[in-house]
Amino acid sequence: LALPGQMIDPVSPQDFLDPAKYVPCSLTSMSHFPPAGPRQQNVASHVPKDINTRMNVFVRNDGIPSQLWPPYSGSYKVIQKEPKYFVLDIGGKRNTVSVDRLEKAFVGEDLLSVPAVPQTDSTTSALSTANTSDSAH
Repeated sequence: LALPGQMIDPVSPQDFLDPAKYVPCSLTSMSHFPPAGPRQQNVASHVPKDINTRMNVFVRNDGIPSQLWPPYSGSYKVIQKEPKYFVLDIGGKRNTVSVDRLEKAFVGEDLLSVPAVPQTDSTTSALSTANTSDSAH
């Protein structure tokens, strides 16, 4: 962005604060602010209700969030369950992971037990209309 010189008012040297005066003035002003108190660290964690019934789980990827990496990795087989942590088989090694980082995984027979979305009359009629119009041509 380029501005013509007529649009900018010249600044006189008197308008600048002398650093010898500016620093003590700034320190005096800042000394009147109270110090910041400690932040609350009580963060409620979410643990799925039926996590103890799962044989496979996903593990949340902690760290700086990135759109390049998925939020969870896995699914991993559960070897041992404790109240605060699970022992998982990750890449053939036993790793201890806090239950706060776990999410239930549906694999194998779990997928068969998940209820399917029931078809409505509009879905069925749309499919039958499409099939009859295709067979007419």
